Amino acid sequence: MNNLLKIGKSILRKSVRLLAYIVLSPIAIPFFLLKIRFFEIGLDERIGHLAYEPDLYLKTGILGWRPKYWAVLLAQSNQMVNKCLIDYWSKHISVIRHPLLVKFLRPFVSIKYLKAHYPVLPNGFHTNKALRVAQARYEAVCGGTPLLTLSAEHRARGWQCLQSSGVPRDAWFVCLHVREAGYLPELKCHSYRDADVMTYLPAIKFIVSRGGWVIRMGDPTMKPLPPLPQVIDYAHSPVRSDWMDIFCCAQCRFLLGTNSELFLVSYVFGVPGALTNFTPAAETPYSQKDLFIPKLYYSEIEKRMVSFQELFDKKLSYTYRSELFDEAGIILIDNSEEEILDFTKEMLERLNGTVTYTPHDQFFQEQWKTLILTNGAYPSNSRLGKDFLRNYADLIIGHNCERESDIDITGKQKIG
Repeated sequence: MNNLLKIGKSILRKSVRLLAYIVLSPIAIPFFLLKIRFFEIGLDERIGHLAYEPDLYLKTGILGWRPKYWAVLLAQSNQMVNKCLIDYWSKHISVIRHPLLVKFLRPFVSIKYLKAHYPVLPNGFHTNKALRVAQARYEAVCGGTPLLTLSAEHRARGWQCLQSSGVPRDAWFVCLHVREAGYLPELKCHSYRDADVMTYLPAIKFIVSRGGWVIRMGDPTMKPLPPLPQVIDYAHSPVRSDWMDIFCCAQCRFLLGTNSELFLVSYVFGVPGALTNFTPAAETPYSQKDLFIPKLYYSEIEKRMVSFQELFDKKLSYTYRSELFDEAGIILIDNSEEEILDFTKEMLERLNGTVTYTPHDQFFQEQWKTLILTNGAYPSNSRLGKDFLRNYADLIIGHNCERESDIDITGKQKIG
């Protein structure tokens, strides 16, 4: 009975699609001849999709990876998560916002030859899944110049708001965003990406000790921070707004966060991300400016830590649902306070130009990138935190070296 029901639904969908093609074709043909293509955000209620999808589309056009045509973005205002971000994209893409016009044009998105597609690259990667490929090429060819920059008016307005909250105009600040379940409580399947903001307190205090401010991003469902000097819990602030969200993400020195979608807003404005508790294992941030450290994995069945190679072997490296980890008996281990602190220090050293990477650090990075590529994952443009990689080299890249002298710079493990 269930199979018959599925077959019936499939036939109905195909029939409706065929009918739509027949009815819409007379109108669709002029759009096609005029090279008009309709661009629709996959999940327009998610700020990450609203950030990276137009960015990817535009960059693939700049690189010549897709045909040139006039793209029209359908953006119904009551569904878009951030109107301010749409305003910035409207400088690059034609945006239609009127609800009736959007409703009229939306069916044309389903017509294949009118859809603004992401191309398939020569190496087989589909660029809406392999954003790293497009970003790496864009950085190599175009220097990585961000497509979006804050307007002078927006910048002045944002700083005025920060000053009213006590932040000096000449101060620098870091945005902090730690994913919690409150924003999308119905999607418990994504809980594997959550973390505890309290484990970031040592990193927060370190940033403040270096003269910076910390602006904690998010929404009121999040756990409040304790009162701290030079820290603004913006998630619980009355000044929260769509335009202020964009200002903070675009103006901060870097975003200290997790694998949540807000870091993508900083990314499209060219701001580095220092991303912690990153998961799943094969996922990495997109820009060469970014640093990250992943979660670790423990097998409840075998009572031991699981290596990243094993995650690839068990087809768990691209697992995007918490229940799949549960079924496999895998517990995700969050980054510790000390790991987040060391990682934050590295990011500040990078930005200050004082970071030091040894030949062994470089070797470990190359081993990590080789592991990613040889297992069929997307290439990594970003860098894995040096202390974390040293401490867990045995799990991440298969080297168990307590001292740097255990490996020579050729990458061969010494014996004896």
